[in-house]
Parts: sequence; structure tokens; C-alpha cells
Amino acid sequence: MPRIEGGNMQKEITLISILVVALSFTLIYGCEKGPTIMSYGEPAIFAELIRAEQREQTIQNVAYVSVGGTRLVPVVSINNDTLELYSYRRDEYTYLSEFRENLSVVPGDECELVVYHDEGEASATITLPGDFEIISPEEAFALQQDGDINVSWSSSERAERYFINIDLHYYYIDTAGSNNYFSLDTNVYTINTNLIIPNERIFPSDIDSIEYGSGIISVYSENGPNIGYTTEGNISGEGIGYFIASNQTPERIYFGIGNVLMVYGPFYPIDEIIKISPTEQFETRLEYLRTHDPRFTQFEE
Repeated sequence: MPRIEGGNMQKEITLISILVVALSFTLIYGCEKGPTIMSYGEPAIFAELIRAEQREQTIQNVAYVSVGGTRLVPVVSINNDTLELYSYRRDEYTYLSEFRENLSVVPGDECELVVYHDEGEASATITLPGDFEIISPEEAFALQQDGDINVSWSSSERAERYFINIDLHYYYIDTAGSNNYFSLDTNVYTINTNLIIPNERIFPSDIDSIEYGSGIISVYSENGPNIGYTTEGNISGEGIGYFIASNQTPERIYFGIGNVLMVYGPFYPIDEIIKISPTEQFETRLEYLRTHDPRFTQFEE
């Protein structure tokens, strides 16, 4: 009869036992683990509610919302009104979604934003500032070489700050007799209801005479984080970011520079100085965040 080697049999049994245990561990735990899910952290949210006159010459309250970093397209609401999905795109792991909707709210309303996504909810509440108007200067004035720009406006109820944009351009002849061009496009934030741009900021010292030019003054009231001046957002819950509200209802002030009230000539048609649209403002601020805020840069176009 063949002799059985006890040592070899024991080694074979031990090896088989190890293989069985390893296979069992893989079946039990390996299947439960499933595929690896890449995560970018909490969704990055930028939302803006803008009250402004639209092209139809009616006042509308339009919400613009961008949500980046969700594994599924989220659902977004303001005061329980679901916003329409405007666009979305998907990279390898997450979605970047944008929403827009005209809302039935009025100045002074508390507006609650809620973003429902696959990891939970994120929210913020903001107040839509009250309507107001520019008091001075009057429409269609002519800015002279020795003049300042002095702007004042009524108070916007429950506004945290005011945003003023002054955009002007003109042609002039300098003291050497050469033709020149000057432009100024400046943005100012203030908690006051008046602003003075001094003469020396508007007119270079080498001006002999002004040929022609024109400009525009816009004043908005705002609530919420001041984009570009703070990194502290107001989104809470499962998400980070900003929700702001802006009232842009005051009529813009158009003015001439020099001895004309307004210029419609081929070098500077009036259409070119119409104020930035609410959509463009939202996209400009969102682009700023994607350029300067690390939490938004991963969703850069």
C-alpha cells in the first residue's frame, strides 16, 4: 500500500483552507463595496434673484441658480416654487446645472432657496430689497469739463448696500493739439444714498477741449454676500455658496459730455451704453466665482 506523507497532506489542507477563506471574504465583502464613487465634496451653489425691467418693459423678478458637483441633476425651489431647469452638462462624475424662473414675489418678501440633491438639502433665505429711484442728476444733463458727477437716490427698504456703476466715454483735444479718447467704467459699493465722482477722476489734466461723449449712471440695491469682497457664503446644510437679491428698477440716467446732451453718432451709438442685462450680470458674477473661488473653479467652463 502506498504510504501517506502526513506532512504534505497537512500543507495541502492548510492551503485549501486559506483559499476558501479568501474566496469567502471576497464574496461577502467585495460585492458589498461596489464601484468607487468619486466625490467633489458639497455642491457649489450661486443664486441671484434680480428685480428689473425686462425687454417687454415690465418689472419681473427672475431667479438665476447654478449648482455644481451633484451626482444627479438637483431640484431647486424658491418659496416652494420649483425653478425650471435651463441647462446642464455632465463631466465624468458630476453635473453642473443652471435654473431660471420668473417668480411671483414683491419687494420686502423673504425668499427661501432650497436645493434638493442626492446627498441632502442646501438652503438660504434672503430679502428682496424695496423699490427706489435716482433723485439726481436729472435725465439728459451735459457734464462740463469743470463738473463733478453727483448722484443721489432714495432709500431702498431693507437693503444692505447699494451698487453704483458709472460708465462714460468721450473724445477730446489735448493741450498739444492731438486727438484723444478717454473712458471710465467704475463700480462702487456704499451704504449711503449719495456718491460724488470728483472732477479730477473724470477729466485728465491735459484736456484743452472736449469734442463729444456720453455716459450712463446705474444704481442697484442689494442683499446677501458681497461677491468679490467676502468669501463667507450664506448657503447652509449640504452645500456651500451664495444667494443674493438685487433691485434694479430705477431708471438709468444718460448724459452727454461737453456741449451736447447725448450723442447718437456712428462712433458711439446709444445701443452700446445700455446697461448690462440681469442675465449678463448673473453670468459675470458666476464667472468671477469660477475664477477666484477654489470651491467653484472645478466647474469652470
